[in-house]
Amino acid sequence: MSDALIQKFTALVNEGLANNENRADAVYTALWSETEDAELLDLLKQTFEAAYRPPSFNNVRITEPGMLLDQAYALLSAVMDADILDPKAAFSKPMLAALEHGTILDYAMVGRFWSVAGLQRYRPDGTLAEFSYDPLAITSSVAAVVTGDYIPLETHVGLGIGGVGQAVSRVGMRGQRHGKYTSEAFEAEMSSIAMQHGQQLRLMILEAEPTARSFWAHLGYRYPENTRYMQPPIDYDRVSGDALYPAVPELLMVKPMNGASTTEIERDLLIDAVRSMYRKWYVFDYVPESARERVEQYVFGTLFQDFIDSLPPGSDPIRLVDPPSA
Repeated sequence: MSDALIQKFTALVNEGLANNENRADAVYTALWSETEDAELLDLLKQTFEAAYRPPSFNNVRITEPGMLLDQAYALLSAVMDADILDPKAAFSKPMLAALEHGTILDYAMVGRFWSVAGLQRYRPDGTLAEFSYDPLAITSSVAAVVTGDYIPLETHVGLGIGGVGQAVSRVGMRGQRHGKYTSEAFEAEMSSIAMQHGQQLRLMILEAEPTARSFWAHLGYRYPENTRYMQPPIDYDRVSGDALYPAVPELLMVKPMNGASTTEIERDLLIDAVRSMYRKWYVFDYVPESARERVEQYVFGTLFQDFIDSLPPGSDPIRLVDPPSA
């Protein structure tokens, strides 16, 4: 009788899932009058509801290759365009280097994970595709991922910034605040890394996609008013140093940390932050010395200088405002 009830409940709720419907209440009511095992029926419904909308999540910083990195990278691959996503080895490389040398890992990948009973199958967007009751099994997956680096500032000794590189979440799970909680956990990791260096996290910084501006603004990120910012090329010719891709206009957004003003930022600090981020992210180690001068001239002599030229003259602080609409 137990196996028959499990099979019937599973078949009926999976019919609903095939039509993107949660029919658990209707199935429960229909089976209640014909079963003698109310306790099992209650358990089936509870297990389904937990699988349909997982009730608990954990934010985890991934510090070594393995299953968690595989899941996080799979989510990045599902959301981001293949031509802008680095291979998985690029994410594991700094982790392995820090483990090998016993150094502080400045790179951080934070995932927001859930686990539920049974062998559940989810669609790429995070919605439940097929329910299975198996109390001996557990299904774990990832709802959101944020990656980036802690970057010591070049001229503001003792201070650093947290640079958000990628931030993605399951499309079907948006609106449940997973992006918010993962981003806050990432900021906490940036602060922790700063303390390990004996420094202070002064600023969070990112290049905001048009569709994500309101999300970042909700988390306290602001636009340095009237600034003009270009994301440098992501690859260069190894011989000539010529850019293989064009620079891309982006919206720079920052979030002051540790009690700093949220309405303005010191001009020199903003300049130092962009310069330090450019050097960390866009002057690549693989470019040989023979081509490095040309790369640096383009990044700092052209793109960085254009950013500085967009700032108002003088030494007054730069206003931080809500981002313009996309």
